[in-house]
Amino acid sequence: MDCLKAAETLSAAYDGVPVEPGLLDRAHAHCATCPECAAFAETLARMGHVAPPRAPAPLVERIIEATRAEADALKAAPARQTAMFGTAGPAQPSRRGLLPSWWQPRMTAFVSAAAVLLVGVVASLALIGQAGLTGSEADLEQSLDSYTIDATVADDAGDRGAEESAEALGEAPAEDAPSTTMPAPPYVMWNETVYVHTGELLEIPSEATTQGVTVSDLDDPEGPRERAVIADPDDPATIFVRTSNGGVMGFERVVRTLGLREYALVTDQAIPAFGTWPRLPSRFETAEADGSPAFTLIGFDDLNVDVYVPPAGDMADGFAVAPGTSPDDPAAGNPYWTWWEPVP
Repeated sequence: MDCLKAAETLSAAYDGVPVEPGLLDRAHAHCATCPECAAFAETLARMGHVAPPRAPAPLVERIIEATRAEADALKAAPARQTAMFGTAGPAQPSRRGLLPSWWQPRMTAFVSAAAVLLVGVVASLALIGQAGLTGSEADLEQSLDSYTIDATVADDAGDRGAEESAEALGEAPAEDAPSTTMPAPPYVMWNETVYVHTGELLEIPSEATTQGVTVSDLDDPEGPRERAVIADPDDPATIFVRTSNGGVMGFERVVRTLGLREYALVTDQAIPAFGTWPRLPSRFETAEADGSPAFTLIGFDDLNVDVYVPPAGDMADGFAVAPGTSPDDPAAGNPYWTWWEPVP
């Protein structure tokens, strides 16, 4: 079986189209020997678990404002008729209001449900592109046509739009605003990559050797100082930092995922003490609540967190995450913008 036939068979099975068991087995057998088709099959499996997309809040707001303007114009028509002809014409039924109180949140949800279809297609294309898909455009469209959104998703989109509107009004923490809600986790920075203390004693691999130094206080009253970093040169996902008393503390690289790739939290600004939040690399301008002028919203990661890229940038090269994520997010509720780059 060739790659195109395998992709067609897997796509049909994903869309719920009846497929002969023997044909599906041959497609899976082909994937076992073809990395690109294996990546495609994994992408299809992951798409079933991808969090629902959301309509951007500015789009919802523009549609609502346009609808309000049309409603106001309709209500103003009788007044203009009276001014021009001296009569209001036939009596009109009483209309206590064209926009009842329940209208706006439901309209927001309906608009979100329509607009997020485009966002879902873009996100799906990104996932499939990263998996190295080779196939016809018709096959791709057939797979994407099966992506549906229910009323619950629409309501969630409306609620999220309200939250993003609050951020746009300046209620989200600014880039230069210190955190007032939670302390930063125990971070260290080494080779411009951010690591977080594991909180438990890890076994140092036999291949690990001293690879350099980092500057940190390690929560030591002596304050920041150079500390030896011990790591396996072939696997820097975990490092060990030498303490003042000769012991070691284990740290793990801070990562998040988008599609099939891991992205590490990076910065070129020092983290000299536990409780210091990582900041954007110094090459970026200060970002406002909507990301401008440094970033533009482009999509979301595997945790349904919005991701931003520089103008004309590509998320495959790295992306930014806005302040104020949840405490259990890899960014841990950082009150500043953060930057994430693909793990080599």
